[in-house]
Amino acid sequence: FNVRGEVVGVNSQIYSRSGGYQGVSFAIPIDLAMEVAAQLEGKGKVARGWLGLGLQEIDQVLAKSLKLEKPEGALVTQIFPNSPAQKAGLEAGDVILSYNGQAILQSGNLPALVGRTPPNENATLEIWRNGAKKTITVKIAQLPSDEELAKLNDEKAPESPEELSPAS
Repeated sequence: FNVRGEVVGVNSQIYSRSGGYQGVSFAIPIDLAMEVAAQLEGKGKVARGWLGLGLQEIDQVLAKSLKLEKPEGALVTQIFPNSPAQKAGLEAGDVILSYNGQAILQSGNLPALVGRTPPNENATLEIWRNGAKKTITVKIAQLPSDEELAKLNDEKAPESPEELSPAS
């Protein structure tokens, strides 16, 4: 609750040393909880968007080697076969700078934005490729099940644990 008594989040986990209710709690923002509730009410299930790529954080050294002004964006390290990313022409080595006009300051920003995009909706990506900005439109797909993601990971093994982010 905020100071006006409005619900701003829903507790999802509580960590405590004693197992009681005192400790650190983690909450889902209310706007996300309302989106999930509306999907469950309307469709009986939750649909999450998916691009089908692996990401890596960009540090100062990588930014310099990619000729970026600042260490911002999400470096594409892997493209899953037959994924929306592959169909849109994204390539390993591209840096995603923005998603639907929203700047991507860290690679961790992208999965949440993609996940909240309804499947079959188009998204606009501003990318950095070979020292120049480029705009790409991609049609977001439904996030595959855990079993389907496992098969995709088996087909093309990722190079690092960061690349397993399913929402991206």
